[in-house]
Amino acid sequence: MKTDINKEPSFRGTGEDIPHEGAEIIERNAINAVVCNPKTGRYMLLKWKDLPWIAFVSGGIEKGQTAEEAVRTEVKQETGYINLKLISVLPRYNALFWHGGKKVN
Repeated sequence: MKTDINKEPSFRGTGEDIPHEGAEIIERNAINAVVCNPKTGRYMLLKWKDLPWIAFVSGGIEKGQTAEEAVRTEVKQETGYINLKLISVLPRYNALFWHGGKKVN
């Protein structure tokens, strides 16, 4: 982890997720939805079909959409869950990684 000039943490992919030299870099605002069931204390993770990833629900923030709206949209699309309660918003960070499914950085 390193800090950029905006004082936001930055992460760079490692292993199979290391950015590919010369590949297109797509810059976009995105969300990671950390969803926890308060009754069980268990967290929601997705196992990707085409990639060796197990991760929080994630996705891009579309134009005119708030981060919370993006979370609700992505969680509904990926899992069908709609009864969510926002507890907190975590700090922003920057990430650069190879997205094997989309073949872009």
